[in-house]
Amino acid sequence: MNKVSQERALNTILSLIKPIGKETVSIENSYGRILSEDLVAKNFSPPADCSSMDGYGINSYKKGSINGYRLVGEVQAGKSYYKEVQPGEAVRIFTGANIPKGVDKIIPQENLLSKIGNNLTFFNSNDKFIRSKGSNFKPGFKIKKNNQLNPRLISLIAAMNFDKISVLKKPKVAILSIGNELSYPGNSLKNCKISSSNAYGIKAFIQSKNGEAYLKPIIKDEKEAITQSIRQSLKFDLIITIGGASIGKYDLVYDAALEAGITFSFTQVNMRPGKPFKAGKKGNTLFFSIPGNPVSSLICSQLFIGPVLDRLQGENHLLNVKDAILIEDMEANGKRKHFIRSKLIKKNNKSYVKPFKNQDSSNLKILNKANSLIVRKEYEPAIKRGGKVKIIELSI
Repeated sequence: MNKVSQERALNTILSLIKPIGKETVSIENSYGRILSEDLVAKNFSPPADCSSMDGYGINSYKKGSINGYRLVGEVQAGKSYYKEVQPGEAVRIFTGANIPKGVDKIIPQENLLSKIGNNLTFFNSNDKFIRSKGSNFKPGFKIKKNNQLNPRLISLIAAMNFDKISVLKKPKVAILSIGNELSYPGNSLKNCKISSSNAYGIKAFIQSKNGEAYLKPIIKDEKEAITQSIRQSLKFDLIITIGGASIGKYDLVYDAALEAGITFSFTQVNMRPGKPFKAGKKGNTLFFSIPGNPVSSLICSQLFIGPVLDRLQGENHLLNVKDAILIEDMEANGKRKHFIRSKLIKKNNKSYVKPFKNQDSSNLKILNKANSLIVRKEYEPAIKRGGKVKIIELSI
């Protein structure tokens, strides 16, 4: 078996990847997508000086008082008013309506003191309530590529008058769960069955990384069935098999993948949990074989699948390793790099971390209590309480 370090495994995988390209989508279907090109505004927003209130537009030139204005017309949003408003005149105006020539101030409608015929008097107002042309943005304003689209950005893009935009394609991922013992959630767990949980967590993680995940039917521990399912999934950008990754009698994924034409870059990683993780490729399709233990599979998702999905979408988000202060003593580490489930506490601009005692790779309850991983190198010596450790915040 070809065993590599966790760092080398990640670098090797990333070296196999090319971004998967871009496509055009309508802005109404663009939420969560990632811009593949800069967007440059060609228009002013607002396109002209306009009212920010419902009220009255006045020409206050040479008037020392707010009293005695004469109402001469009405200005609606989306319609033009061609007459020039003279000193001492007022027009009824509504939010978003263009400011007519001659108007230098908007009096909010609640400041109207009296209206007798066309004669108006107002309470004074210090603000002008006029939005100037281009105060939102001007031609040349740019939204840079690689931004992930949220509601605020989508609204801004619509205001820039774009109806379609170029975005990065979503990575398509096939998830293959393998094992005679697996049963679909909700079914009976008689006859030594267990609920197939890993695939659903991994699918959710892929969706959180802007990927499209497809759950394939559960596959029995039969080499031909596994090979056939891998072959049928070679149209995807990434294939992930769950389970059958070790070297036991019924761990058949490695041989089945070879039969399907996968060329492996490595077959073991010197890490804990996740040692049986394997990675390879056929054509443009990446192939990951990850362990069946739930914690192992999800931690492998954070350490490998996340960076891969980023790279497929043209980004280079590697693992964000930070410093934290250890709350309790830790023993010396063994021969494998260890990612230890832990509780991160932030207080007074400092990060403190406490490892969980139970590090069993099947214990999802502990993983759900954890919000970080303490990263310990191979043969790292014991660390006393108050010492510094490296951590990764969990996003799975």
